[in-house]
Amino acid sequence: MTERIAYLLHQHLKEELSELERTELEAWADSHLANRQLLMDITDSQSLSEALKQFHEAYGMDEQGSMVRMRNRIRAQIGHQDHAIPRWPKSWRYAVAVACILCTVSLAFYFWTNKNVYQQAPMAFGGDVAPGGNQATLVLPDGQTVTLDSLQDGIVVNTSLKYVDGGEVVDDDWTEHHTDELLTIATPKGGQYQVTLSDGTKVWLNAESRLRYPLQFAGDKRVVELEGEAYFEVKPAMSDKNGQSHKTGVGFFVKTKNQTVQVLGTQFNIAAYRNEDVVKTTLVTGAIKVNIPNISGQEAVGNELLLKPGEQSVWNKGHVRVDKVNLMPFIGWRKGLFYFDETSMTDAMNQISRWYNVEIVYPTKIPDTYFYGEMSRKSRLVDVLAVLQEAGVRFKIQEDNHIKKLLVY
Repeated sequence: MTERIAYLLHQHLKEELSELERTELEAWADSHLANRQLLMDITDSQSLSEALKQFHEAYGMDEQGSMVRMRNRIRAQIGHQDHAIPRWPKSWRYAVAVACILCTVSLAFYFWTNKNVYQQAPMAFGGDVAPGGNQATLVLPDGQTVTLDSLQDGIVVNTSLKYVDGGEVVDDDWTEHHTDELLTIATPKGGQYQVTLSDGTKVWLNAESRLRYPLQFAGDKRVVELEGEAYFEVKPAMSDKNGQSHKTGVGFFVKTKNQTVQVLGTQFNIAAYRNEDVVKTTLVTGAIKVNIPNISGQEAVGNELLLKPGEQSVWNKGHVRVDKVNLMPFIGWRKGLFYFDETSMTDAMNQISRWYNVEIVYPTKIPDTYFYGEMSRKSRLVDVLAVLQEAGVRFKIQEDNHIKKLLVY
């Protein structure tokens, strides 16, 4: 399989893929987010130029240390180029791509072979906290709250409310009389859940998030409201043979604080937490419009930002920018990962706080530290902290009045 993908990447860089080969390569890229990111990286000449430079600078030093240092430096540069990308000679582009793939494989091997080094005893940090899992509540229009089954993978919304396995969430008689009303699914700290909406759109909610949606979409728009973080796989609007849109609507709209995102069928992530100043919208595939009142900039058309795959809009206290980003730090949670890539202390601790339901405390000051690497969200907190402390910070877990706190020094 590896040799086949290497061949397809080679043909892709030489621009000699057949239609069948192109379909095969796209299927591979769609099978995993990391595959899509790799395909995007090896066809971005600015990223590859920097990767090759760093590869030669690192060559000759100790193998493990050079690979880690090179990854830290390369990834800090990828995604910050906004000028035109020149065409390279095909042989040169292929050579650079091979170097990048070798770097990626070497790094994966490094983290895999060293993953057991960090198994820690809870007493090293003063205690331990179990990871989060499937937890959510469903709030009905009359205010009634239903605690959703933690053993289920998610719920399906249509003319009825059922779990993925067909089990009943609420009585069918209730849904028959509330088709036009809005429901709210909410995850606590340490929770996540998935919901399939009536049009077939799938939404994965991260911890401490809320999604408001109708039992059935009506009219010419599909509108939901989000607070927190969610990953969307939007079902495209359907059209009949005359080009007229069906009842699913011509567009899908996600409203958050300070912005509305419009899509026609795509995959993207939105992080819009109430207690954070920024709103980040990250596009994986397709195309979306981010509507923000009173914005300006070369990417803006009126009050709209047009995003391409691999781009992210960042709203911060009234200012908006568009960055080209490594997707995994922003959507890795959807695959069950903490994925840090020059991630600041506060951003990393916000993720830890939400997933392990702990309060973050800085007894002195916030350490000026950045993190790199990936870990499973199924890990115990002490194992995650054991890896993070390699960056030169210290942690202690304590409990006050039944509230778990994580002290960061």
